[in-house]
Amino acid sequence: MSKSNHFFGIVAASCLLLLSGNIEALTNNAKAQITAAPQHTDIHNGFSTNAICRQHNCINPVFPGMQALSMLESKAWQCQPAEATRAYMTFCKAAVDYDVALSAFNGTSSIQAKVKEQDSLAITAYRYHLAAMNLDVWEYQRPEHSKNDCVKSVWQMLCNTYFPKSAVQCQTGQSTPYLKPCKNVCENYLEACGVQCCDESTQCVVSSAPPKKAPASWLGETADVVANLGYIDEVGPSRICTGAADTIGIAWPVMLLSSVLPFALLSQRVAASHQAHPCRTISGNDQLSSSTLPGTSMHK
Repeated sequence: MSKSNHFFGIVAASCLLLLSGNIEALTNNAKAQITAAPQHTDIHNGFSTNAICRQHNCINPVFPGMQALSMLESKAWQCQPAEATRAYMTFCKAAVDYDVALSAFNGTSSIQAKVKEQDSLAITAYRYHLAAMNLDVWEYQRPEHSKNDCVKSVWQMLCNTYFPKSAVQCQTGQSTPYLKPCKNVCENYLEACGVQCCDESTQCVVSSAPPKKAPASWLGETADVVANLGYIDEVGPSRICTGAADTIGIAWPVMLLSSVLPFALLSQRVAASHQAHPCRTISGNDQLSSSTLPGTSMHK
């Protein structure tokens, strides 16, 4: 072997040793970084990092009108009877069947103007929320007549938010606290729209303080009220929150019962009549008239 070849062999061997040393150093450094990095679990700071979770209708805000709660709670409110306010409602008229609270106004404003203002806020929030859910608002301009339970729940929740209920025994013009929607109004929305988020944001009630005693003038009687960041931990109708009993999803059983019940009663009457007159048969000339309906007498 020549001296030049021997020289180049030594240089190549040295480079290989140097390169292997750098690779080993890089490997050791990477191992150290992985060891020092925090270990993540499925739940981190209250939020899920589960890759299997699939979101559905998880938008911001999660609940219709939720972004306005702080502003609405900070306002002063006055009690007004339903008959003095519903006549001026358009969007929320069918959703409001209770004495409402209007944001306080002086002599320069009117009940009509305040009702129109709150109705308009509900309409605006409705449009934005449906758009965020990829629903065409023009197809749901009359949500009270819609067959879409999700749309109805959005409408109901917004009207309960922007038209809070008056406190019990509150007289016209008297001040009243802002009564947030009841938790079942929120839960109806979650169920009807199939809302699923991969974190804890879909909690309707988030307790933040121990129960506090509410003044008797607010509710007609003293009561323990839980302060929370979400909605009131009560099922409507309630003294301390706005919202009716659950209605979404139960309309078809009620309709079925109302249609079947008259025929069941009629069958009972026919059977009773047959027992009283066992020899009588119904001929082709016999007809059922309104006299055979429930609540009327049978005629021969």
